[in-house]
Amino acid sequence: MALRSKFLFAGCLALLVSGPVLARSGGIIFIPVGGAEQPVKVPINHYALAVDAGGTVYEADADNNVIRKITPDGVMTVLAGNATSSGAADGAGTEAAFNCPQALAVDAAGNVYVADTYNHSIRKITPDGVVTTLAGTPGRSGNRDGALKAARFNQPEGIAVDTSGNIYVADTGNRLIRKITAAGVVSTVAGADTGLQDGVGAAASFKEPRSIAVAADGTLFVTDATLRRISPAGEVTTIAGTSGPFSRKDGDGADAHGWEPSGLAVDTHGNLYVADSRNHVVRMLAPGKGLAIFAGQFAVKGGADGNAATATFLQPGGMALDAGGALYVIHDADGAIRRISASGVVSTLLAAQIKCFFSCGSIPKIPL
Repeated sequence: MALRSKFLFAGCLALLVSGPVLARSGGIIFIPVGGAEQPVKVPINHYALAVDAGGTVYEADADNNVIRKITPDGVMTVLAGNATSSGAADGAGTEAAFNCPQALAVDAAGNVYVADTYNHSIRKITPDGVVTTLAGTPGRSGNRDGALKAARFNQPEGIAVDTSGNIYVADTGNRLIRKITAAGVVSTVAGADTGLQDGVGAAASFKEPRSIAVAADGTLFVTDATLRRISPAGEVTTIAGTSGPFSRKDGDGADAHGWEPSGLAVDTHGNLYVADSRNHVVRMLAPGKGLAIFAGQFAVKGGADGNAATATFLQPGGMALDAGGALYVIHDADGAIRRISASGVVSTLLAAQIKCFFSCGSIPKIPL
């Protein structure tokens, strides 16, 4: 049975209905706690998603320094982290601490890997919620390959894991792509300097690598102002996107421009999905074809469900695919989580439903 609660936000009166669809808006999320909805402050900034084999969705809340999980029937809980403060502590559940976690990946065993950005480290969360530091040393930035704890990262913002358990990291501050083998060795896959130079290994350069995805054949895809591809042999090529004026133009290479690539996901057929945050659409790059709009209406903001062509999004960011081919997309602007089925139907898993005259994120919340 749906719960109904009212909360006053300095003049903004909101009526919330909870159930399979949770509600979040303007920095406030409502979670059923002890039979009543309770507001939790969630400043809007950056979110990331991952989905495990059972369809559970994981969300990195960089502002509150927590990792949440959402079951297929819409029940949200905190998996790990403490929203009251940042930190680097290992431990179980809320005993652990993060510092601006900005990316997630899940392996076949259900372990969640976190790019703990401001801790300059890679963290691991077991299915039971136990957090350990996998690679790097929290609080110590740097650029060093080697054994897990000896390695150094600099504000990593992207992470992906392949079917063999190898982890790939967009080491944003170092402008490198790193690899952590299942045996626990950290190496550099590509990059050496600042730029957008294509090439092999250290001959290539990145400007600001953020999101990263790995295909079944080991090919990596990276957002870096443009869209880059790294072959299993380490060859970096620019496959779509250039800087330029706002445009809806699709196509190959430099023919696609005026966009802002954000989250990435790649399916078992090699189709690459790209969140275009600037233009409020999700694009797709199919093998042998050019970049095209997959879901959403170009430059139309919103949260409307429906078929892919008529649905709307609001600054889509992190993305993840489930085992059935459904694509999950999170709005960076309001934290809503959308689901695009394999047949192209858009629905809402976690929605912003409060209508205010101003942003609620900076306004004290007063339960009535």
